[in-house]
Amino acid sequence: MQSTLGYSLHQNLAELRAKSIGSLALFLGLVGYCWLILVDWPVTGQSAPPEAWIGGASLLGGAILSQALRKRNLSMASGALVAGVSLAVACALPSLRSPRVAYLFVLPIVLGGLLASQRAVLIQAGLCGLFVVVANTRLLGLSLSATDVWLPVLVIATVAIVSWLSAHNLYTALEWVWNGYEEARRHEKAARDGQAQLRRALKALDEATHRLERTNYMLTVARDQAEEGRRLKQKFAQTISHELRTPLNLIIGFTELMARSPQYYGAALAPAHLRDLSIIHRNACHLQALINDVLDLARIEAAQMGLMPEKVDTRLLVQEAADTARSLVESRGLELRVECEAELPPLYVDPTRIRQVLFNLLSNAARYTERGSVTIRVCRDMDQVLFSVSDTGVGISADDLHRIFDEFQQVESTHRQHAGAGLGLAICRQFVEMHGGRIWAESEMGRGTTFFFTLPLREVETPAATLQRLRPASTLRSGGREGPVLLAVSRSPAAASLLSRHVRGVHTVTAPDLTQAALLASELLPQAIIIDSASESMAPSDLQ
Repeated sequence: MQSTLGYSLHQNLAELRAKSIGSLALFLGLVGYCWLILVDWPVTGQSAPPEAWIGGASLLGGAILSQALRKRNLSMASGALVAGVSLAVACALPSLRSPRVAYLFVLPIVLGGLLASQRAVLIQAGLCGLFVVVANTRLLGLSLSATDVWLPVLVIATVAIVSWLSAHNLYTALEWVWNGYEEARRHEKAARDGQAQLRRALKALDEATHRLERTNYMLTVARDQAEEGRRLKQKFAQTISHELRTPLNLIIGFTELMARSPQYYGAALAPAHLRDLSIIHRNACHLQALINDVLDLARIEAAQMGLMPEKVDTRLLVQEAADTARSLVESRGLELRVECEAELPPLYVDPTRIRQVLFNLLSNAARYTERGSVTIRVCRDMDQVLFSVSDTGVGISADDLHRIFDEFQQVESTHRQHAGAGLGLAICRQFVEMHGGRIWAESEMGRGTTFFFTLPLREVETPAATLQRLRPASTLRSGGREGPVLLAVSRSPAAASLLSRHVRGVHTVTAPDLTQAALLASELLPQAIIIDSASESMAPSDLQ
């Protein structure tokens, strides 16, 4: 970059020097021409010495030659002009025979400082000084110690030094100015490039913003469509459950009555008929369980299934779930083992949902195990309780482990004898995550599977905290309510969800006991209170 800057500066100085040579050559050529006219003039030209002719001719010839060479070779043009002036002054000294003519040598010195290099100025000054000394002593016969000999030399030297310093300072200042100019140009170019990049970036940002807005719009549309699909799925599940439960309940009830109380029909049923009735009853119960699973999943996804947490004994909770599934496990010829750590801390969970999780895992283990045992292990793991259900069944492949908790996903197995809907593990995952826990599985083909899930340890909530948690969302937000409030006192989540689903036009709030119901009643002032007598035993005085 520095060489480029120097080249540009020298090129511009050369252009200025060429213009100066043209003007000076014209002026000095005119002076030389006038000189020759004066020499050739009849009054003055008859006694003119030859040096006068040579001086005028050299001045005119140098001007003409420099004018001719200034576009071809600038250095030669400058040298020709300076040499012509120097030769003219040198010829004027013997022609006029006056030592004062030597002072005219400052003219070529000044011209050299303007047109030639700084080194050439010093060389020219030395030659001119030497010529002055020789001419004054040899031609004019002056003594070396004479003032007219050394004073012109001193003036020539002074002018040469001043000219050299001036030219040096001028070139240095010009170089500084030029460098500053080029630096400013670079900054301007960088600023222009930066501005162009900024414009491109702004344009790209505008395009990205437009695409983002379009993507957000499409996302909103897709979310609305997904929400509409979820709503339709929930409505379909509720409709199917309502339409199918009634005939299924009739089928289950009548088949059970026919199998257990045949005396109502006047005669005992044949064994073949009893076997057929048991098959019908078993498949109807299976279909009813499938419908309940579909409805539970729909309610979980719609965030309509609430939890009824309470403080429970962990060991007792596990034992109840094991007792419920024991007949199923032992009917398969398997051994059910329960291994609980001593002094397990209590849990603050919904016992119905956790029992359902354990029962689903136990029934799933019994379904895929032909011989061996099913083991439940419970232990404390830091700030949580770790549950595990292990079996000695066929196991699950690594490719299937990542999808077994998805809805309607079943493990393909040639040993499977009982088909399922693929909803049990999905429901387990939903219930565990609703409690703030985590569920996963580990398995080895041919050696069995172990399902793990964790539940966090939490402090027992106070009635005030429970009141705050059970209060309707609109009441918490605005301090008031919209429409009438129905207060239900029940420990059964199914009963509470049944009321929420089928009682329209009211806000249904559920309390697990009478103490919390009293707090809610004083806070919400409900229009009606429903008490589940099956889950809440009370005296008449309690209602007051």
